[in-house]
Amino acid sequence: MGNKGVHWSTEEFKKATLKMNRDIVLGKTNTKPSKMRNVKCECDGIKFDSKKEMSYYLELKLRKQAGDIKDFECQYKIHWMVKCSGLGPPYRTFEKQYCYIADFRVINNDGSVDIIDVKGNKSLTREFKHKAMIVKKLYNIDIKIV
Repeated sequence: MGNKGVHWSTEEFKKATLKMNRDIVLGKTNTKPSKMRNVKCECDGIKFDSKKEMSYYLELKLRKQAGDIKDFECQYKIHWMVKCSGLGPPYRTFEKQYCYIADFRVINNDGSVDIIDVKGNKSLTREFKHKAMIVKKLYNIDIKIV
């Protein structure tokens, strides 16, 4: 039995390889697009979920260099623990830790802190609103949306 695979001429193989490499370089892959249609990108070795988030990072870098802000931190995590006890037999209790990851934590020159989340107009999901409400109630922190 012979090989029943695709048989390409040398020229056809070169064309297909060039197209495949070009698609990879341009980011054209067969992966499913993100839910919010964001394009993931990287800058200074930091991965961002969107171009908008990356451009805000670059803006914060410029503001820090200009002395407009004291410092900033990417992917700032806020944790909280939920303890729950069962209502009926066997009366089990459990604990679960939750985490909200804000895009940025900005420390202003006066010492005040801003928690920033970069969102598009479609990305104010129910989950985000719920977590923002919990963070506000537990820590009295308002999450600013940019």
